[in-house]
Amino acid sequence: MAAVGFKASYDPRVSSLGNLDHFQSDSSYYMDMLHRVHVVSNEVGQIETQEELNVLPISGNTIMGVSGFRLLNYAAIRVLKDPDAIKYIIALDRSLMAEAFWQDMNNIIIQSQTKEEAQEKIIQTIRQRCDRYFKGCLSPSEYAETEIFRLEGEIKDNLSWLSTDAGFHAIQNIFLKNNFRFLHLDLFDQQAIFDLKDLLNQSGVTLDTFYLSNVYEYLPKTKIKFFATSIAALIDENTITIDTKPRSSNQKVLIQRILNGKKKFMQGSVNPKFKHYYSKPISGIDLLAFAANRA
Repeated sequence: MAAVGFKASYDPRVSSLGNLDHFQSDSSYYMDMLHRVHVVSNEVGQIETQEELNVLPISGNTIMGVSGFRLLNYAAIRVLKDPDAIKYIIALDRSLMAEAFWQDMNNIIIQSQTKEEAQEKIIQTIRQRCDRYFKGCLSPSEYAETEIFRLEGEIKDNLSWLSTDAGFHAIQNIFLKNNFRFLHLDLFDQQAIFDLKDLLNQSGVTLDTFYLSNVYEYLPKTKIKFFATSIAALIDENTITIDTKPRSSNQKVLIQRILNGKKKFMQGSVNPKFKHYYSKPISGIDLLAFAANRA
C-alpha cells in the first residue's frame, strides 16, 4: 500500500512529523455517503466547548482529530492560548474524500494572504469539487451549498478559525511550517492505533486535544470493547477529548462533551448498551432518511 499522509511541497525543511509520512494502515478506502466530507459540524454545544478550551491548561503540543474545519476551529483556540506550545495538527480519517479535501485545503491555506482570500478560495473549491467531497449524496451540489451556508454562519458567529485574522494566521503558521498531516486511518483498527502511537512517541508528539466527534456511532458491535482501549492508548494522561454524548431514541441531536484527561475518557467512554446507528449497512430508503436527518 502506498504511504499515507502528504508533505507540503512548498517547504523543504524537515518537519518533526516527517516519519508519519511513511505511516501505513490496512484501513479500507471508504467512498460512500457516510464517509463524505463534513466541512462543518452539526453538533450542539460548540460554543460551550470553545469556552472551556479557552480555560483548560495546555498539556501537549498537538491537536489531533477527525472531520473537517471543526478540527481547525479547536486548534486555533489552543494555539492562540499558547502560540509556543501547540506545534502540530494531525487529521485522521478513513475516507478518501476527506483526504482529497485536506490536500486541497492545505494548498489554499498556505497560499492565501488573508482570511478573506482563504474563505473565497475554500468556498469556490467546495463548489468545484462537490462531486469528489460529497460522493454518494443525492445532489452533491446542493449538499455543497448547505455546507457553505453552515461555514459562513460559523464565520459570522465567531466560531471559526476564519472568523479573525489571529485565528487564520495561527492555523496558517502551522501549515507553513509543514506541521500539518493527514493520515488515512481507521480508528477501529487497533493495531494501526498502536503503531501510530509508537510513531508519535518517536516524533515527540504529545496530544493536547483529540476531537473524536461521534466516531463511535460507526462502531461495529464486535469492536465495542476494543475501541475505548485503543483510544486510551493513543491519548496522553491529560489529553482533552471532545466527543458527543450517546444518543437515544428520545434524543437524536448530537451534543458535544469534553472529557478532560485519560481517566475521564475511560469513565465516559462508549457504553455497549447505547444505540449504534451504523452497525449495519445503510441503503435505499434508509440512506435517504439518514441524509435528511443529518441535513
